[in-house]
Amino acid sequence: MTPADHRRHPRLDFEGRAWCEHRELTLYLPIANLSAGGLFIQTGAPLSAGERLKVSFSGADAGQEEMVAKVEIVWTGKTRRGAGVGCRFMSFLSGEAAYNQLI
Repeated sequence: MTPADHRRHPRLDFEGRAWCEHRELTLYLPIANLSAGGLFIQTGAPLSAGERLKVSFSGADAGQEEMVAKVEIVWTGKTRRGAGVGCRFMSFLSGEAAYNQLI
């Protein structure tokens, strides 16, 4: 069984970056894909499942509303696009309607 078999939501490839705030560290990282339940962020940073981040990003269209959410890392690993973390949304601080339109 592949990891894709365990997915609850279909993935949408995404070419964008997010500001990721983790404790006292802020990183600007590529987002590989999005879904209704979360996103995959590419990083080699030593992050672990169970840790929480605040992510801020915009869609591909200029002028699109910024989306800000609290996420929890649910797994770490490698995909065809590189190493990173799979995150599930815990709550949106802003931009939830814009995110729903994006996906």
